[in-house]
Amino acid sequence: MRTKRGVSTLEQVRRRFDDWRRTRRRRTRIPNPLWRAAVEVARVHGVYRTVKTLGINSASLKKRCPSGKREKLCRGGREKGGIWGGQSACGDGGGRRGGGTER
Repeated sequence: MRTKRGVSTLEQVRRRFDDWRRTRRRRTRIPNPLWRAAVEVARVHGVYRTVKTLGINSASLKKRCPSGKREKLCRGGREKGGIWGGQSACGDGGGRRGGGTER
């Protein structure tokens, strides 16, 4: 399901995940088309909102984002400085939690 512009909405992707969860066999991996849809909506809505809505692991979602686009993927939530101050939500090594030199 796609909108007129060709981009799936978060709600559409959530329904796809729900359908897959109802029909899958236990312990099966999430199919690649669902991961691609999750990355697509994370670029719009941010990682946090996407993982909470879809019930997926944030590290697994970030791993599937092309490395050159990780910062863009993380911009959907808070725009300035990510979650913990001066760094992006992707855990790029800084900020209060990421092991930076600030105390």
